[in-house]
Amino acid sequence: MSFICFLYKNTNDLLHNDNDTSFEMSFFKAYLCHVQQLTSDYKITQDTTDKLDWFRKNTWPSLVNQIHSNTYLNPFDSFIKGLIFLNYFRKHPEFSGITKEFLTNVNAQTPWQYLFQILQAASSAWDKKRGNNFKQFFLKYDTPLFSQFFGGMTLPKKPSSEYLSMDFYSLIKSKPLFELTNDSFLVLDWDFLVNKLYDGLVYDFYSNSKISSSKFSGYVDFKRFTSVEITEKQTLKKIITSIFPKASFIGFDEGSGGPDAYVRTGKYVFIFEIKDAYFSSKAILSKDYDAIKAEIDKKYNTRKSKGKKNKGVWQLIDAINHCKKGSFEHKSFEEQRLKRRNLVFYPILIYTDKTFSVPGIDQYLIEEFDNGIQELSLPGVFQQIKTLSFIRLDFFLDNLHLLSHKETSLKFFVDQYIKRRNKLHKSLNEENLFEANDPFEHWIKIPKDQKEMNIRSLANTFDLL
Repeated sequence: MSFICFLYKNTNDLLHNDNDTSFEMSFFKAYLCHVQQLTSDYKITQDTTDKLDWFRKNTWPSLVNQIHSNTYLNPFDSFIKGLIFLNYFRKHPEFSGITKEFLTNVNAQTPWQYLFQILQAASSAWDKKRGNNFKQFFLKYDTPLFSQFFGGMTLPKKPSSEYLSMDFYSLIKSKPLFELTNDSFLVLDWDFLVNKLYDGLVYDFYSNSKISSSKFSGYVDFKRFTSVEITEKQTLKKIITSIFPKASFIGFDEGSGGPDAYVRTGKYVFIFEIKDAYFSSKAILSKDYDAIKAEIDKKYNTRKSKGKKNKGVWQLIDAINHCKKGSFEHKSFEEQRLKRRNLVFYPILIYTDKTFSVPGIDQYLIEEFDNGIQELSLPGVFQQIKTLSFIRLDFFLDNLHLLSHKETSLKFFVDQYIKRRNKLHKSLNEENLFEANDPFEHWIKIPKDQKEMNIRSLANTFDLL
């Protein structure tokens, strides 16, 4: 992907005849130079405390900027999140007119129609005749409307000064298509095209609609608004109420400073924090362990201090600490005759950007969480505080049809994850080091016959029909 961007910025004309040997030689030289430039930045460090620390320091600089090329977004998850997003603004009295104009400008009448065109294009990535692992390079179109719809996602033939100043990650992410001279687009990155169903949609909606000139001071302010009003107050709430149909108590943060969601089922207490935050492109491209670690800490491991609020891990620790003497329920534990020494806590930290699924990030946050609860002497207060679970939002969407059932509940999957992870970590060695750092979803085993998502069920849950 970085090489594509390098060529785009440094080649006068990207379209050449296949038989042009001089261009092929220039292309090969450019490739060798670019590879040398990329590989020269990576260095192996031995300055480390243990195997897990060594793994992080020597893999994060290269893995963080490769995760999008080596893992794939589920287009149906993104489709549902995109519908939730557009429906929120379409129904909001202050923004409904802006949303209608945004859709009309690309010849779409409804959010379903807009997103389905992208979903349909993404589905053509796979050539069924060659198997599901073969991806096409082109998108074919036969109507001017198709070209008009995808025009805003397409790089111009010649890069403007704006594009020349962008890093390759941001450039290809915002414009994953390149229009050829005939009736087709070259797809620069299929995953970034699928990304237009949600993450890219959030940016496109802000940039290409009049909402950017309304109540928001900038894109960061707009993103913060959508994170709270849509991801936390809409999406998370409906997920929690759906997967805990028989909970003893469910509560949400309504500005009181509590966790984003608190659920108790008998003696089992689930505390949720969700962070709808991007991994900054500057950190992704830094190839620097300290810069990457600082970005993770900024989003998911910030402790309250002067000018800073608790974030992520420390919000969960603070919530559990609050339960030492208090409660997030309408009645105290004492009034309900609940003994703290019998309570089992499940801390759940939810992320949205798949860059945070890089191997080792959840292990790092688990270590920070464990250090925090030990510092506050929390383990002895309750029966048990389970290992931190760092889970991607898409896991809940993928498995929403399963999580409300006891035999496939969130508790069941978290217990499965902890058991398998602990077993492997007891025999940690060089051969299983990578596996030991896998994210939560890689530890979960779901039978094939239970994996099928029910789009209609999701649409009903989130009031999308």
